[in-house]
Amino acid sequence: ARGRGKMAPADEGGDAPTAFVKLPDPTSGAFIEPAVRSSLKKWDLGGNSAVHRFRYTKAFHPMDAEPFLRDFFNSDAVRDNFQALDAKGSWRGIGEGAGTAAAAASSLDGGDGGGGASDSITNPNPKTRSKCTRVKHELVPCTAISMAFFDRIYSAEGDAPIVRAGTEFINKCLDDVVEGFPVADALREFLLRGEESEHGELYTTEERSEFLFRVMAHCCLGGAMCQYEDQLEPYLDVTRRLYRALVAAKKDKAVGPDEPDRAAIVSDVYAVHQVELDGGGVGKEAAGWGLYPKANNRQNFCYLCVDPW
Repeated sequence: ARGRGKMAPADEGGDAPTAFVKLPDPTSGAFIEPAVRSSLKKWDLGGNSAVHRFRYTKAFHPMDAEPFLRDFFNSDAVRDNFQALDAKGSWRGIGEGAGTAAAAASSLDGGDGGGGASDSITNPNPKTRSKCTRVKHELVPCTAISMAFFDRIYSAEGDAPIVRAGTEFINKCLDDVVEGFPVADALREFLLRGEESEHGELYTTEERSEFLFRVMAHCCLGGAMCQYEDQLEPYLDVTRRLYRALVAAKKDKAVGPDEPDRAAIVSDVYAVHQVELDGGGVGKEAAGWGLYPKANNRQNFCYLCVDPW
């Protein structure tokens, strides 16, 4: 979800059914480009992910995001449009039981609805919806601004470099399974094994937490029916397009008068790991922690990208 907030004096969070206003879903850019949509579908991400835009009408404080995040998951506008996949692969409202087929229209595959937001929800009565009382989240660093960030993957050395020297082709490796993901090439081995990989020293833990790195990793690992690429470039091309669509940048004012101009990301990005519900809703997932169908899967992702204007 991509939101727009405003900086203002302190304000109290809490119940805010109208704190968010639904904006039209993207009509240009990466999320509707045929090449990007085709790749996401090939990687089994198109039908398993969605993007929505909202405007936040209250004060936004980057140093205290919890009220903002609670407002998001309690907002009527968000609940009417934001859905998650359940264990059966159906879209549903948060804490509202099984989803409806119409919800698939919001997926990046487009579905029969062509990518528009669904007007149908499982439980339209706000009085019986579960209330979000806490959000497990983290602020995601966005200091990486150039695709040169991934040049190290090309230059990785060792007995089995990630990319064959002088080519775009990803080196293959013996078949293995890591965290439930099939591993048949050096790129997935590098992404899944982390510091334990032969190339684990290429990126620090802090660099792996960068939003740009996360977007790339999500593209490379894909969904359960992912058709993997033989070359690195398709992954990086889609990563670049998605990253530009998800965050906003402007000229970095910290650049000295004798230094070349450079950009700085001005969006705040929050990764939501789980939401705690108070049990006021309906369905078996009406209470407790509920957002993802399978806990602790590295392809679980929910990012709130907040622009300052």
